[in-house]
Amino acid sequence: MHVQGSATWNGSPIEEGYVELQPIDGAGQFASAEITNGKFTLQTLPGTRRIKVTAQQKIGETEPTERIPVPEPILFQFIPPEFNSESTLEMEISASDPTLNIELNGDALKPNQKPTAAEQKRKKLQGGV
Repeated sequence: MHVQGSATWNGSPIEEGYVELQPIDGAGQFASAEITNGKFTLQTLPGTRRIKVTAQQKIGETEPTERIPVPEPILFQFIPPEFNSESTLEMEISASDPTLNIELNGDALKPNQKPTAAEQKRKKLQGGV
């Protein structure tokens, strides 16, 4: 069935992100969709689903290099793991009301101020500073 939904973070629409619905028992159909301006549309079957949401925000741009002359956005996943990789959020998808309103609240993750040693090594190998 066709499901229309909305996704908010602390009351504001999630500008760009991704929503995934998983069957609770592990059997059945997975469904996923991009979130744009707080809205998404997907196809799934009725039933209880585990909800996972990811969203990134731009925190800067890369410095131009000879290899990559145009700056690229630096994105950061700000939705905490309890709503994605460690999600226990469950919602019922109803055939009589095929809408899904996901209202997430909490403290956004903050980017590390200093890159880790592994990130510094990766960046150096990729031609960054």
